[in-house]
Formats: sequence, structure tokens, C-alpha cells
Amino acid sequence: MADISEITINRKLYHQLIQVYGGLEHIPDVVRPLIDAVSSTYDNLEYENNLLTKSMDASYQELYKANKKLDQESEQRNDVIDKLKRSLNALLSVDRESGPVLGLDEHDLDEVITMVEAESRKVRLLEEQLLIIRKLMDQSTDSIQVADESGQFVFVNKEASRRMGYSIERLLSMKVQDIELIFKEEGSWEAHLEELKDADSVFKEGVNVRKDGSTFPVEVNAKFVELGGRGYVIAVSRDISNRRQSEVRQKRLMDDLAWANKELTDFAYIVSHELKAPLRGIGTLADWLVEDYSEKLDQEGKEHLRLLQQRVVRLHNLIEGVLTYSRIGRKKQNISTFNVKEAIEEVQDILDVSEEVCTISIKGEIPTIENDRQRIMQVFQNLISNAVKYRDKEQVLIEIECVDKGKKYEFCVKDNGPGIHARYHQKIFQIFQTLQGAENYESTGVGLTIVKKILESQKGEIWMESELGKGTSFFFSIHKNIAFDEGA
Repeated sequence: MADISEITINRKLYHQLIQVYGGLEHIPDVVRPLIDAVSSTYDNLEYENNLLTKSMDASYQELYKANKKLDQESEQRNDVIDKLKRSLNALLSVDRESGPVLGLDEHDLDEVITMVEAESRKVRLLEEQLLIIRKLMDQSTDSIQVADESGQFVFVNKEASRRMGYSIERLLSMKVQDIELIFKEEGSWEAHLEELKDADSVFKEGVNVRKDGSTFPVEVNAKFVELGGRGYVIAVSRDISNRRQSEVRQKRLMDDLAWANKELTDFAYIVSHELKAPLRGIGTLADWLVEDYSEKLDQEGKEHLRLLQQRVVRLHNLIEGVLTYSRIGRKKQNISTFNVKEAIEEVQDILDVSEEVCTISIKGEIPTIENDRQRIMQVFQNLISNAVKYRDKEQVLIEIECVDKGKKYEFCVKDNGPGIHARYHQKIFQIFQTLQGAENYESTGVGLTIVKKILESQKGEIWMESELGKGTSFFFSIHKNIAFDEGA
């Protein structure tokens, strides 16, 4: 911004003219228009320069408020410049011979006019830029506030006004302490100010009070800045009422889920206890009948007893399966480091299946992992036993391999069984779902459901590829060397 002292036409011209005639009272009437012209020219320049200086140094809020007025006065600004030109031209044309006394020529005039026009363009550009920034701030869904070190607001956007229920003008007459509960206590604002001065920015949660007295929670990102030797706090405030409500709903749902899980666990144990006792009695009675009366029973009676014993075993396995399923995700895992190949060999021993019935071959390297050994064995036991149980050949061939997938291991258990139609690829993982009748196979429909839940409880997954008559391949993934937290 050019200072008026740097312009050739300045107050010195006025004093020079007075000195020429030995005082203002001695100036002849014929020269007085010249004196008035110089004085008027200076006043106009001083006014214009002060106006520009004020505009350039004014606060954001003052410029915004002045924008409409400046728009309305654009023609007046041009008139000022035109009058300035005419005044300077008139001053030059009063007496060309007095030019050396006034120290003014046409070059000076052009310089002054160019300077004034340039400053006027700067002001207009600044006004436009500030207006754009203001509009952007008013489009924000967050409340944007600027306060001085006392807490007095010097700027707020439209969202702050809408949210609080006050007009912008009213908010500008208020302090942060008037609307924020956490600063109601004496000295709390000053402590916050010192905290801001020592940090780049500060995140804080608070509670705002609306005009009607209602309150709502906010999350604020605040920063302290210094401009022109004065300190300001710039704050972006977000209404987190919906988040808090969601947190309350989530907690309620989690509490309900925990209660439902406890009820399910209790129910499973109660049912198993209530069912196992009479079931054992039925099984024992069936065994006695077979032992004591088999000679007295005809073939049909013997078949009925055989079916009874078979149903008792199946029901016992079903109860155990439900209990196992209910424990997964709640029972703490026993994490250890073990070789998966050794675990598979142990599963073979548990199943006790002869090589004439089942041959298991390991392809490639099988890794050592960190996991729950019993659960991983349970996965392989279910997949291998299913291949043996549902075989359509005298001998089932099972191939097991593992592929390193970076953060996970991907295992494959492949058999040469009858295969599964594509429409059942998802159904078989659902609880109590079997593809064969209970009279043909001792199946509870729980095994693959347990496998799926074990893997998913560790953020793993299981899927299959199969075609009728071409066997089935089960794929599953587990994380490497991670001790999973319960329910992870």
C-alpha cells in the first residue's frame, strides 16, 4: 500500500503555497482557487488511501460486511478517481509557470493516477477472494469460529448460527464461554488457551448450549494463531450427537448380544444335561434287550433294536456337536506352536481308518504354525472323516497341501469322492444340513458348521470346489503366527 507521503502531491504542496504568500490570510483571491484545489486534492487522496489501508487491514468479518456496501459504491469509487484526475489536471493547469514552485508535472500526475487505480484493483481482488472464502465456509456442515484471546468471537459461519440458534450478529457479541459448558468454570478458558499455545492443534470434546437452553455434544479441532501482534483461536466444531446416539445403541445391542449368548450357552448346557441322562438310560436299556432277548426276537424286532441303538448314538453325537458349536468363540483358545503335518498324523490315529479304506498323502511342505492345536485338528478331523464317510469307492484317496499366501496359509483337502452339486456348496455349511438321509449315514449336520465357525472366529475362511463324479476340494485359510484373542 502506497503511503500518502510517497506521492508527489502531498501536504507539503499546501504549505509551500502558503509560504509563498507569507501566510494563509495574505493569499490573494485570484490564487485562492489554486489553494483550495491543492487542499481538495490532498483530502481526496488521503481519504482514498485511508479507505484502501483500512480495507487491506480490516478483519475478515468487517470486509464481509462491507462487501455489499462496496458493491453499491463501485460507481462512487470510479467517481472519486475521476474527480482526482480532474483535480490534478486543474492543479496543473492553474499556472504552468508556477510548476517549479509546486514541484508537479504531467509525469507525476500519471504516476499518481496509476498508483490509485492499482490500489483500487487490489482492494477489489481482495474483496472477491474474501467473498469466495466466506461462501466456502458457509457451505461447511461444521461450525467454524474465530475468537480472540479473551474468547470474544470475531468470526462465525452460517452453520454456527444455525446450530446455536443465534444470529451471526448476536454471536459476534458473545464469547466462547457463553456457549461452551466446559469453559464455564473460572480459569478453564485461560488454561485451554495456554494449552493451544504449546501445541500445534488440540482435539477436544465439549458440550454446546443453544439459545433455547438445550445442549449437544461436539468434537472440536482448535488452533492458536497470531496475526498483526494479536492472538486468535480458530476452531472447527462438529456436532457428534448422532455418533453418541449410535454409541448408545451399539452398547445396548452389545449388551443384548452378550445376554443372548449367555442364554444360549446356558440353554445348551441345560439341554445337554437334561437329555444326556435319559439318553444314556435308553441306550443302556437297548443294549440289555439285545443281550438278553436277541434269541427271542424275530428279525424285524432285532432291526428295530439296531435302529434304536443307532438313533441313540446319533442323538448323543448331535448333542455333543451343539455343545461344541456353542463353545467356539467363547472358550479361550490354547495357543501353541506346532507342526501341522504332525497334527494331521495324530488325526489319522484318532480316526483309526485302515489304509485299505483311506490313503492320505501330503504334497509339498506343511508349515509349523502358531494356533490352537485342538481346533486345527478338529478342522482336519471333520474334513477327513467326511471324505471317508461319504466315499463311493472302496478306497478314498485324500491329498493335503498348503500354499503360502503372505500373511496367511491356504490349505487344501482334496478327495476322490462322489462330488457335490453346485447348488449345495453353501447349504452344507449350515447347521443340521445333510445331503444324505440319516438312515444311510450317521451324520448330525453339525461338523462342517463347526469347521466354518472355528475358522471364522480367527478371521479365516473356508470354501469348496466340486463337481459330481469328480471329487471335492475343501480350501481354508488361517493366519500365520498370530495368537488370536477370543472372538477375534
